[in-house]
Amino acid sequence: MRQASNAALGRNRYSLHVKRPALAFLTAFIALAGVVSPASATTDPGRAQQWALTKIHADQAWTKTKGAGITIAIVDTGIDLTHPDLKSKVASHYDCTSGSCVTGSGAGNDDNGHGSHVAGIAAAVTGNGVGIAGVAPSARLMAVKVLDSQGSGRCSDIVTGISERCRVRVRAGRRRRDRSGEPKLEVRVQQQRA
Repeated sequence: MRQASNAALGRNRYSLHVKRPALAFLTAFIALAGVVSPASATTDPGRAQQWALTKIHADQAWTKTKGAGITIAIVDTGIDLTHPDLKSKVASHYDCTSGSCVTGSGAGNDDNGHGSHVAGIAAAVTGNGVGIAGVAPSARLMAVKVLDSQGSGRCSDIVTGISERCRVRVRAGRRRRDRSGEPKLEVRVQQQRA
């Protein structure tokens, strides 16, 4: 963007000049009156880089709901139970990497980082001046560790984690090989009746 003269643009002060023909559908001028920067909506330093929150209109959705009363199961490498954006959000935590799910001190703690990344996107504390903003900042988190420090795991541990902790019935079996020749796991999930 470059600044344009007020006379040329009326009350708008910036113009966008498109140099690539494929982007010619873009309008040549952007009206800035009344536009709020997504980064200004929270005090989280990483919010400005969270383009997807802008794309899904999270700021508008937050006026209706922030996920209160919802628990999101993160079935992954666990969640960093000491992270300032996550520690107050974790309602329960389990380690299902040994064939059964255990809880207790440190169970479900992330030793890889991927599960914490996913948990932060889902429900990081928002407006605390740390990290990023979560999509559902009022939701709680359930850490279900089914993958190890390398991000690998057994299909049976994943099935156990989902079925035991998320209270759903899981039926897993191998499908035929796909085009690459690799066998694929087929998982069918049905809600358990209470």
